[in-house]
Amino acid sequence: MASVVSFCLAAALLILSYTYSKRAKHPQSQTLAAALIFVTVFGAVAGAAFSLSVWALFTLDLVGGGTQLATAAMLLLAAALGFVAGRWQLKKPPLQSPNL
Repeated sequence: MASVVSFCLAAALLILSYTYSKRAKHPQSQTLAAALIFVTVFGAVAGAAFSLSVWALFTLDLVGGGTQLATAAMLLLAAALGFVAGRWQLKKPPLQSPNL
């Protein structure tokens, strides 16, 4: 059951990122490439931010008083950081290849 939910969430992320990238990309970028860049950067930054925050909580021994609200706040912070980094990469113009 959990794998079905995970698959549905991943599919929803891909669909939403494609529609968002189509609207927010740099005019010279292709939509599919922009969506893949956004998903890659979003996943990497959000995963790193969440892992770092969990590591810090365990290192500082603040896990005992953890609540569901604190977990939701950590997830939202990680997702926000991933979104900001993905949007930044999405807005950059594509690299120009040198003329040979």
